[in-house]
Amino acid sequence: MRGAVPRLIAIQGPETGLALPIVGSETYLGARAAVIRKHAGQYRIQRLGRDGVDVRVNGEAVETATLVHGDTIALGPSMLMFEDEDRRARARSDEDERAARFPDEATPPAGTPSPAPAAPKKRRRRTAAAPTRAGSASAAGPGPAASAPSAASAAPESPLPEGEDDLRESILYRQKAYDDPSSVLLTLPAVDAITRRLSTLLKVMSAVSATLDLPLLLRTLLDLIFEEAPADCGSILLFDRGKRNRLLKMASRTRRGEGEVPVSQSIIKEALRTRESILTVDAMTDARFHLRESIAAAGIRSAMCLPLVRGPRVLGLVHLYTSDPARSFTREDLDLCSGIASLAALAIENARLYAEAAERERLRFELQLARSIQERLLPKEAPESPDLDICGRTIPAKELGGDYFDYIEGPDGSLSIVVGDVSGKGVGAGLIMAMARSYFRPLVRAYPSPRRVLGEANRLLFNDTNREIFMSAVLLRWEPERRRFLVAGAGQEHLILYRAADRQSVATPAGGIALALVEDAEEHIEERPLVLDEGDTLVLYSDGVTDARAPDGRFFGLDRLTLLVDRLGELGTARGVLEGIEREVKQFAGAADQHDDITVVVIKRRA
Repeated sequence: MRGAVPRLIAIQGPETGLALPIVGSETYLGARAAVIRKHAGQYRIQRLGRDGVDVRVNGEAVETATLVHGDTIALGPSMLMFEDEDRRARARSDEDERAARFPDEATPPAGTPSPAPAAPKKRRRRTAAAPTRAGSASAAGPGPAASAPSAASAAPESPLPEGEDDLRESILYRQKAYDDPSSVLLTLPAVDAITRRLSTLLKVMSAVSATLDLPLLLRTLLDLIFEEAPADCGSILLFDRGKRNRLLKMASRTRRGEGEVPVSQSIIKEALRTRESILTVDAMTDARFHLRESIAAAGIRSAMCLPLVRGPRVLGLVHLYTSDPARSFTREDLDLCSGIASLAALAIENARLYAEAAERERLRFELQLARSIQERLLPKEAPESPDLDICGRTIPAKELGGDYFDYIEGPDGSLSIVVGDVSGKGVGAGLIMAMARSYFRPLVRAYPSPRRVLGEANRLLFNDTNREIFMSAVLLRWEPERRRFLVAGAGQEHLILYRAADRQSVATPAGGIALALVEDAEEHIEERPLVLDEGDTLVLYSDGVTDARAPDGRFFGLDRLTLLVDRLGELGTARGVLEGIEREVKQFAGAADQHDDITVVVIKRRA
């Protein structure tokens, strides 16, 4: 044990079993009730007189004393043992060396008169501190007599003989008992409480690691608390994740089982204010709870309130109380339940994070499913036409888009092309887009007039949606026998027409009013013919094109799109024009996020 650091071992009191190394020149004990100072290789303890706490060394009150290996120090309810293995080993080595050098002194010949004993050095009286289950101590004499005393025969603070042999034997006995951890644990008076606490906390750890189901976890925690504490009623309350100032009662039970129980707002507010666990033996008379209406109404006598704290956040709290005046919580109950609350806070946070991750994964899966369904609602390719080359595409800004385009063939050989844009993005816009598709398809087959189709679609959307949602649209009906379109607009973006003969593009407003804004929109919608000559190109688009933003905040704009169609108009196919527009918009936006759905439909009159 050469070079071992002296230390204090707690053998009685709330910190039983803990070891405190003595390092540096000064070590303070308790709330500065005493100090241990190192000087010239020795350790001296001095009482500081704080809070009127007595300092007892080996059972005797002292103001100052030199400590040797095996001394016991009593401070209030705590008892410590001073351990200096290095000094003890040196003392024994010196004695062994002296015995080897002077054997005659160790065993005098028979009949030889013993020398007169030297006057013993004055030392303070010592007591053997061999603790028992009952917390009492008994004298330990020399030799075999130094065995562990029974609880029945224990006599506290019995003085040891003054001889060095007796002193050494008593120290060796105590050291042997300490070297055997099982022996110490079996004799310490606080071991039962510590074992119970450790067993309970291990049980809690095992239970909370077995499930991530938050309701089951909370019920399990309450059941474990009721096994260990004399509670009549208990609840676990958690803050709402969406509303941080709202406490929700997530689990509650009584001694008889699950059930609704009242809580005290006064006790809860005090625990949340201090972020500390609260124990009140008699809540009816506790001065901390001046508003006692809720306490009286709930019949609360003794109560505990334990905040569930994770870092800077309070997740909620555990509220426990008894209604029987003969039963009350103790400080040991508070310590144990505070440990459970600490483990519970971690488990609750993990369960919530898991639930949120599972919910995000569920939503992601459902959005992917919805997107795949929406993609099936959009046309994969344009119908064959001897007169028209058509190509269209939608690029949603989110999982679901609010843009819509469709090709609808009529029974008379006509072909209708519709492009729409629902206000907003995401799930809501995607649902309105699906509704609009279900309206347009039968209406186009029922009415030959694009203006009438838009009017009827407006009436259906107005009745089926709220006023916060609207939809712009443009509808074209190709009449093959006349080689022309009938066009009607409902607040949609401009139509850009490239005339091959002039090699120039012109942007024309679609006109009309967006759908679902007013009950009768047909009177605001105009229908007009549009003739495409050979080589002409018509571009329909949503505002996701013109509203595309560059990293510096500039918009793509209508003028830029019109000039772009001028350059692309001579391309041979509608697909080439569409891909050219998409490429230009993507290059313009760069790394900036896509702010809105993008839809482009290109119609080119075949030569």
